[in-house]
Amino acid sequence: MENHIKQKGSWFCGVTRDDNDMFNLIKNIDEANFYAYIIHDNDDTSDHIHYILNVAGSRSIKSIGEMLDVNPQYIQVCKQVKGYARYLLHKDDPDKYQYSPENVFTSDIDRYLGFITNSTSNVTDLFDDYQKVVYGRLSTYEFIEKYR
Repeated sequence: MENHIKQKGSWFCGVTRDDNDMFNLIKNIDEANFYAYIIHDNDDTSDHIHYILNVAGSRSIKSIGEMLDVNPQYIQVCKQVKGYARYLLHKDDPDKYQYSPENVFTSDIDRYLGFITNSTSNVTDLFDDYQKVVYGRLSTYEFIEKYR
């Protein structure tokens, strides 16, 4: 577990079911550059909070645990930011309760909504579509509408 705590990143995510950790998370999360969290209270398990946050520079999981006053055992470096942002709502798991974006507490709702839309687009898709515009296989209007 010690190696896990030493991992560094600028995006972190996690889940906590501990009442004290949930309280501390809500109290301290605004220290992050960006955050989004949701209370999952309609799942088949006890109430819990899923969260994602971004901090300036590279930080260790241990330092994020200290910042939030949350057990670092339940924090991880978030490598799939869009995927985890979508998981807050169970957007890609139709068998689970579908939470609404209105249930998400976030420092920037527009940024959060950007994460959960167009989930399949990535840099490769963007480049491929740009090439289609250059060679006349996709109109400029269609390109703009797709990536708006």
